[in-house]
Amino acid sequence: MKFQNLGDEAYNKLISSDLGQAMLKAQEKTDQINMSKYTNEIGKEIFVPWNPYNLNSKYKFSIVIADAFDKMIKEVIPKDTIISSQFQSWINKEKNELMVDSKLNRDQYFKEQIDLETGEVYQNSGLSLVNAKMNYLEKSIEKLKKAFTTFLNNNPEKALANSEECKAWKDYYEARNQEVSNYIENNDFSYYNKTDKEGKILEEGTQEKALEHQNHIQSKINAVDKAQAEAESRMQEKTENQNELFSSDEVKNLRTQKQ
Repeated sequence: MKFQNLGDEAYNKLISSDLGQAMLKAQEKTDQINMSKYTNEIGKEIFVPWNPYNLNSKYKFSIVIADAFDKMIKEVIPKDTIISSQFQSWINKEKNELMVDSKLNRDQYFKEQIDLETGEVYQNSGLSLVNAKMNYLEKSIEKLKKAFTTFLNNNPEKALANSEECKAWKDYYEARNQEVSNYIENNDFSYYNKTDKEGKILEEGTQEKALEHQNHIQSKINAVDKAQAEAESRMQEKTENQNELFSSDEVKNLRTQKQ
């Protein structure tokens, strides 16, 4: 049975009205197209990031939205920062939802709008329609930017990869690094071949491509090492703060007992 978390009383109250029944049916349809999750490279479940180019035939603004979203993420998260799988999953979810936002991908919502201060009804078309959509997108992006920044600054222990995740990422990248080393040692660069849809080789892989790949992997390992040190430092600082708080409470208890 769906909506079990509502409780019988709340559920019965909803279905007692036509509006409530309609809302439940609409929600059920929404649930049917919920985003799926996958297991990432280190064994954590996160939301699947949708490809804006695959969405573009149905959602005409998906690529524009994705570009604006990605630009915002680069401003919020410093380069080479290793974020947690939890944070990455949240980012994927918000980006997916924004790319298929019906307000942005359909004209109807913005064609006729009401000024909430004056009550005036005005029509949007042509450039004014595009401008209305752009303003909506900018506000949506800004809202998400604020939320992500707050999460990153106020909850680094959840937003950033912890020591366990950093170790898992390092193991993953070192395994990939070994694979590339094997390609180079065996002088086999077929992994880097460029092929067409039928599998015909358009451009053969080279040692240069393999070395570029290896350098990229090494930069990832370096970033993980830095993140690992920062995660351990955060944990140590948290432990020290807890010990100080515990010691302070002990002193207060002793003073109370003496009185």
